[in-house]
This record gives sequence, C-alpha cells and structure tokens, in this order.
Amino acid sequence: MSIADSLHQADNVVAKMIEIGPAKARLTVKDLLIRGFLSRALLGFATMLVLTATTQTGLGPDLCHNIRHHS
Repeated sequence: MSIADSLHQADNVVAKMIEIGPAKARLTVKDLLIRGFLSRALLGFATMLVLTATTQTGLGPDLCHNIRHHS
C-alpha cells in the first residue's frame, strides 16, 4: 500500500465521520446510555481476557520489557 492510498483511505474515514456526526447528535438519552453500557462491557471483557491470558501464560510485563530493550 502506498502513502497516497493511505492518505486516500484517511480522507474517506474523515468524510464518513463528518457524515455520521449529525446522526449521532440526534441520539436519544436512552440510546446513548445503551451504547455507553455496551462499550464499557466490551472494554471490561477485553481487559479481563488480556489479564487472564497474561496470568495463565506467564507472559507479562517482563516479556514486553525484554522485547523493548533488545530490539
């Protein structure tokens, strides 16, 4: 992928964000609360998955520390 392609994709993302903005501004309080709850639940699930995998495999901060300092 060239730099021009990357910039074109970034422009598309920005255009979509601008297009979707007004629709999000019209969301009801109920919809905002539901989206907020679901996003927090997903973040909590992802965090617990990472912590569980790190604990069970023993690959924790020491591994990351070693990779950073040996590269």
